[in-house]
Amino acid sequence: MGLFCFLGMIRSLRTNGIFVGLFTPLVPSFGLLAGSFWNWAQGKATAALNCQKGAGALLFVICWLGWYLFFAMMVVALDFPFILPVGDLSALITGATEKARRKKELTG
Repeated sequence: MGLFCFLGMIRSLRTNGIFVGLFTPLVPSFGLLAGSFWNWAQGKATAALNCQKGAGALLFVICWLGWYLFFAMMVVALDFPFILPVGDLSALITGATEKARRKKELTG
């Protein structure tokens, strides 16, 4: 799951900041949860508990970001008179079709 979330984080770099904020802490949270089970299996209860607390803190942040994104999408879908910022990143990393179009415009 950590690898999948890392790939999701890389792919989210072209969408918005909330997705980046969701996927970035997921990677270490899965590592902390795996470390918790590993430490518990070796009889290190204190280390396991610390790993669980760290993962819980990261997952708490992820939950708040997820609810914010849900609320932002609902505001747009219900046509409220305001929008919530989600940090549009689409202009930072251009896609392959956009690069090809610009290259074609420059070369004529």
